[in-house]
Amino acid sequence: MPFTWRGPRSGRIDTDTTEEFECSPAAKLSKATRLHPEGSRQGYLEPDATLVARSGDDLWAVLIEYDRTERPHKQIDRLRRYDRWMLDGWRQGHFAEHSIPPSVVFLTARERPLRRLIETADQTFAAWYGHEHAGPREGTHPARQRVVFTSRERVLAGDWTMQRTPSLPPALRENPGVCSPRSLQYDLSSLFAGSEATGAHA
Repeated sequence: MPFTWRGPRSGRIDTDTTEEFECSPAAKLSKATRLHPEGSRQGYLEPDATLVARSGDDLWAVLIEYDRTERPHKQIDRLRRYDRWMLDGWRQGHFAEHSIPPSVVFLTARERPLRRLIETADQTFAAWYGHEHAGPREGTHPARQRVVFTSRERVLAGDWTMQRTPSLPPALRENPGVCSPRSLQYDLSSLFAGSEATGAHA
């Protein structure tokens, strides 16, 4: 395999570790950066699978969460933990050594509940960071950039189209009640060859 595979136990992420790791340039923020956790929360993560690839000295990872519940409201706590982890948690563990921030793929068993899961994530992802004088509209919302959603049906059909939440939370959009996910082609084989996405479109 072109990557190292870790299961739920070996891939468990504890957020209260005191071990220090050397940070890559991708994990470093300027001193003028301020973190805004908002409604996110700290807590351990147990992704169903963690894929870690290496190219020379570069490391990067994809975490996969398989939603078996088909009930998006049951994922809110997990989404909040990922929101916080994508904000700064990954910078405090061994992922800080990676050359790019990790990505997370939420996978539903069927296509039908996918839309509702994305809408739930849109209502949940609120953490952001930015310059000390910047507002949330000018800031970076990492979970909205690095967490994508797809269904098992799509993957089995060879369709690597995945979706992510809008780049801004509902309260910052002109139409707060409308969730228009962004679509992108996210081919794992291309990712592990060194390219995160083969293309993206709104």
